[in-house]
Formats: sequence, C-alpha cells, structure tokens
Amino acid sequence: MVNRNQFLVTAVSLVVLAGCQSTGSPQSRMQTNAFKGASGYEYGKSAEQFADNDIELPAYYSTAGLDKCTFEVNNEHPDCPLSKKVLRLYMNDPITTNNDNPNDWLSSLRAYDNRSLLNQFENQLVGLNRFRIVTGDERTASILGDATQGMSDAELARRMKGGVLHPDYAMTVDTVKTGELVTGGSTNLADFSLDFTLGFLDPYTNEKLSYPNVGKIKVRTGDVKPMSEMQFWMQSGKIEGGFDIYDANAVSAVLNDMSSRGFGIALSRMLSEMPATAQVQGIRGERISLDRGQNAGILPEETMVIFEYSYGFAEPIGVATVNPSDIESQGRIVRWKNSQDAKRIRGEAKEGIYRPASDAKLFAVSVGTPKSFLEHRISASGSL
Repeated sequence: MVNRNQFLVTAVSLVVLAGCQSTGSPQSRMQTNAFKGASGYEYGKSAEQFADNDIELPAYYSTAGLDKCTFEVNNEHPDCPLSKKVLRLYMNDPITTNNDNPNDWLSSLRAYDNRSLLNQFENQLVGLNRFRIVTGDERTASILGDATQGMSDAELARRMKGGVLHPDYAMTVDTVKTGELVTGGSTNLADFSLDFTLGFLDPYTNEKLSYPNVGKIKVRTGDVKPMSEMQFWMQSGKIEGGFDIYDANAVSAVLNDMSSRGFGIALSRMLSEMPATAQVQGIRGERISLDRGQNAGILPEETMVIFEYSYGFAEPIGVATVNPSDIESQGRIVRWKNSQDAKRIRGEAKEGIYRPASDAKLFAVSVGTPKSFLEHRISASGSL
C-alpha cells in the first residue's frame, strides 16, 4: 500500500523594493514545461514567430512618460520609460518550528534558510543592467563601512553623489516549503515543493497594486533533479541506501537548486513585466539602430516591438531582433506590420536612411526574456 504524507513546513517573506511599469501579452510570451504542474520559465517569442496581430505594445506598457524623456542615459527623467528603476531587496527572518526530535525527517526541511540565495538574486539583477540595485547584503554594508573610515565629510559627500536611492514600489514574496513522503514497502520517495507568491504594493501608502503581475511560482523536486535520485530504502527506521532525508546538507542541496529555479522564474517574469526601452535612431532597409544598449538592460537576441509615437499616439510598425553593444544596439526588423504607417516608413528606409522627425519619434520596447538568455544565464541546468 502506498501512503502519501504531506507536510506544510514553514513560510518566509522576501521584499523587493522596485520601480517599474508592467507589461505582458499572451501573444508575445511563451512558457516552458515543468514537472507536475509546477511553474516554467517565461520568455518572449522570437521575432520570427510573430503574426501580424501580435505586433502590438505589451499590455500595461505606458507611453505617457515619453513626453518627459530627456534622452540622456545617465540623467533621465524618472517618469520616462527609458529611465532605470531602483530595486532594493531584503528578506525577513523565516518563521520556524522548534523540534528536538532527531528522528523527525522534517527537521532538515525546517532548518533550510534560503535567505543566502538572495545575494545571488541581487547579482543576477545587477548583471542585467536593467535596474539599479541597492544591496541589502550585510557583508557588503560592512565593507562599505570600512572603506569610509577616516574619510572627511566633504569627500564622503562627494562620493555619495546625491545620497540614498528611494524605491517606487515594493514587491513581496511569501515562500512556503512543503515536504511529501511516498512510502510503499521497502522503497520510499521524498518530494519537496517551494511556493513563491509575489505581489506589488506602494511602499508609502501600503496599497496593494494589481500590476506588475508576477503571480505565483511553484517549484517541485522533479524540476531540478531526476526523481529516481530522491528514492531511499529504510530498515528498522534507518536509511539503508539512496537519498538521506535526515541529512540536512543533502536536503539543503536540493532546496538550493529549487530556490535558484524559483528566483530564475521570478526574474524571467520581471523582465517581461519591466521591459527595456530605447529610442530608434534610424532605419536603413531592414537594419535598425537604437540609442541604448547594455547600459539600458537590452539583452542579446532581444525581441522588440518598434512603434511610432506622435502626439500621444503609439502606432506599432514592426518587430525586430536586436543585439546590444555597451551604449547602443543594432538589429533587424524581421516583420513589418501591415499598416499604412509601417508601409510609409519601410518605403522611406528602402530609399536611404529613415530618421524619425522631431514630432514623430520611433521607440523599441522588449516583449520578454530571450529564450537563449534563459538557457545560458538563468537556468542552472543550461536547458529549459
């Protein structure tokens, strides 16, 4: 007879202070498969996969602030979609249950604290260069304290360059750990799950916000390792072989991989909800030039919708694949939208270099994390 014993173990909270505009379109995003109903990575479709009706601005993407843009990369107006948003991440102390019974297999699960992975998540966000990160790492704060010792007030003020960065939104993440044993004769199976529930609120009014919508994330053991490796054999209450459910190091190793995947999925959704934006400098034929690159968080093989912005109206004209350098991006418009505006611009680009007029600028907005980036930079296994 097979018995399933499921245990709700503990919950912790992670808070990310963030400034962002939400995007999301089911026509421009796809999701990878996962184990037993768990969450998959979300990524943007390649430009080649877009149909004509997919070439639209992502949902919730606001063009209202474009009129305030100064187009100065390092001194952009905070309401401009091209400005970088400031994030601050921190995690509260986990809620744990005391248990002195050494034979309780759940004690290894209770003891796991994924706060240490928060620093890895910070480093992932910094590497994207789409956000400005104020670290919550106490070790870093200690290093900074040592570095400023003996520094004059004038020198300290000069180096601070404006002082503290303030958040625009708060993102709360509640994490629940669950353990399940499947027993049947001499062969048993351990199955863990992690549930991340993400939400945004205004840190100054505590109002819950309906967007950005990152949603709930579930990670199962089978998402990070073969379930055959979670089998074990017991005799007289002792582990005789296979996975040792009483070994805190073995349990933590599995949960580390699961937490990393959960943060990676959260990151892939954040890149969809908080897109990169750049101004189009010109178009020649199918080739396109953008005024920003890696310095604005544009990723390799980024899929971007190109749109014309004039007198408060945004008209999509095509979808492109772009690659960044440090301060600019070059790309190719893969599909033009079937519209009069797109035909006009495409026609002018065939005759030479099309440069937007002062009253009708062109912009590019990303539609989701490139799949190649997920495979090589976010997914620990190297495959989705």
